[in-house]
Amino acid sequence: MSDSKHKSEECMTDDRFQHPWSKLDKGSKLNRLSMFTKMEKLTHDLSDTQEEALKIQLTQLFSCGHLNRIVDVEYDSETMKITNIPNLSFDTETCVYTFAKPVVKKSKSKSNSSKSRIERHFSRSLK
Repeated sequence: MSDSKHKSEECMTDDRFQHPWSKLDKGSKLNRLSMFTKMEKLTHDLSDTQEEALKIQLTQLFSCGHLNRIVDVEYDSETMKITNIPNLSFDTETCVYTFAKPVVKKSKSKSNSSKSRIERHFSRSLK
């Protein structure tokens, strides 16, 4: 009985991560970020302190809201792994990760829509 319970728990955990990045809950995203740091440690041969620094950096960026959108994180829901974080770069000489905060483009709104009804009324009456 314990084997079937264990297998059903594995299926639940697998299903939990098989969603797009924006649909994952907070705990799942933090789990995937932790897995990403472990993968980066193996890829770039990082020390334990460098891995921990990266994990702290990613956790802080996530809590500030910089890693919440699909554009911020490239996540493969089939392999259930983060493939890339576009604004995160690794300096091979200093072995330090840096995050370039994305520039938010402000859309130009029509000046007419930001006016109140009274302002629109008076601008029409002046014409």
